[in-house]
Amino acid sequence: MDLIICPTCQQENQTNAAFCGNCGSNLKDVPRTESKPIVQNTMWQDQPQPVLQQGMQRPSAYAPTLSPAHPSSRKYASLQGIAALCSTLAIGVLVLAGLGVLGGLLVMTDSFIAGLGAIFVVAISATPIYVFLRVISESIFVILDIEANTRNSSISLERVEKLLGNVAK
Repeated sequence: MDLIICPTCQQENQTNAAFCGNCGSNLKDVPRTESKPIVQNTMWQDQPQPVLQQGMQRPSAYAPTLSPAHPSSRKYASLQGIAALCSTLAIGVLVLAGLGVLGGLLVMTDSFIAGLGAIFVVAISATPIYVFLRVISESIFVILDIEANTRNSSISLERVEKLLGNVAK
């Protein structure tokens, strides 16, 4: 069976693979070969590789998993809850402001100036509250995204270091 051997990590890949299932390297211009890989590398998956029976093929899809040293935790669940609460409150402020504008339009039928004043007061009072809640919510979501990206980058760097350590030996 023809295989593609990744020039970066020496992983076997299926003939139709465009990218290495282990390291993601481009395999478009790599020649097909029948030889076995120089290094069998399973650093990218923390679970043991299944034993392949006769006629079975190794899956080529890259399936990253978090290592046991870095379990996915919910330690920031309270921050996520606060951010979601702020977003919900901001939507509530918009709904109440919309109702205030409708009330101002109803007052306009009696007195144009009083209705315009009511709409102006609603807009002036609701806008800073809405902006404040949205800024808090989006700031928390950005901080949580930065933390998640930093954690994922750390995991990836550790795996690359392990990979390079195995290839160098």
